[in-house]
Amino acid sequence: SPFAMIIMVVFTVGLYLVYLKFGKDDKPIITVEFNPIPGLSSSQAGYIYDGSVDTKDVVSLIIEWANKGYLDITEDDNNKNNFTLTKLKEMDESEIRAEKTLFKALFNGRTSVTNKQLQNTFYQHIANAKADIARHFYGNPQRSIFSKKASVFKILFGIVTMIPAALIIASTVYVGTYRPETALITGVAVFVTGTVLVLLWSITAKRWPSLSKTTRVFAFIGCLAISFIFALIFFLIAFFNNAKLDLMFVIKMIVTFGLSAVNIALIAYMDKRTKLGVDYLGKILGLKQFIETAEKDRLEMLVKDDPSYFYKILPYAYVFNVTDVWSKKFESIAMEGPSGYHSNSNMNTFLFMNSFHRTMSTMNRS
Repeated sequence: SPFAMIIMVVFTVGLYLVYLKFGKDDKPIITVEFNPIPGLSSSQAGYIYDGSVDTKDVVSLIIEWANKGYLDITEDDNNKNNFTLTKLKEMDESEIRAEKTLFKALFNGRTSVTNKQLQNTFYQHIANAKADIARHFYGNPQRSIFSKKASVFKILFGIVTMIPAALIIASTVYVGTYRPETALITGVAVFVTGTVLVLLWSITAKRWPSLSKTTRVFAFIGCLAISFIFALIFFLIAFFNNAKLDLMFVIKMIVTFGLSAVNIALIAYMDKRTKLGVDYLGKILGLKQFIETAEKDRLEMLVKDDPSYFYKILPYAYVFNVTDVWSKKFESIAMEGPSGYHSNSNMNTFLFMNSFHRTMSTMNRS
């Protein structure tokens, strides 16, 4: 058991040094941005922002395509939950292959398609688009956003990080019971559940930037509760199988669970970005910051220069989860209705956003 404790401490120190060298992200320089990032669609910005492509990132392309004149979105007057997409032109060759493939699959030889026609069939194309958009970056070293070394170390340490804790608790059970099979089963259980926790916290940490404040609270409390339950179960197993309850036993358990928590945190945040990734993130955070803090006078000038400005930024606000903030800023600013979105609610920002959220929710379900 003392040997297992030494292994645990050495492991944590080694993991921390690896994290500093290969896993810790460089701090981005946040630049002032008030236009879409050149060369990045909203879905690509979504991937760079949080390291994954989700359905929301892909669906945001529909808004972007409408703004670029590739398609029209028409809300059904008789049923506000239904809409029709009408293709206006083919996509430019400059768009990435993953998005051109999705656009082609969306219409599939048709000039228009309704959300009813997309239900239960289009989800596979969405899944393919998620993978293809991510592959656009990690499949080409020149476009790589995340360090491959960091990814390798994250996977490697993610697999082995719970071995020291498993050894400590298994040896504690063995010393108390002298039953090797009980100790082995306990050790394996610690390893498996601990690895699940590593995965759970890693996913939460990666998705954290794009989660709403409410979702963040629930996600954090959920992860914390599951971690506490697992820790309590194994503490009680070790306690009931321990020959005696003394100060050393309590210290051993505190150190074991404490260092395990540190290890999990280091692995969860071991997503170092490349130089390109850091540069892009600085621009993306700059745009998000502008969406959240832009003043009315500045926005009025931008709308005067570009009447479609609100709608041009909307897909990015949608991906960054700040559409409500963005729309609220335009409640008292006179602007044109969107050229690619047809609804009886177009001319009022508040009504348009209600219509927009309803349509996006339907798109996500479809």
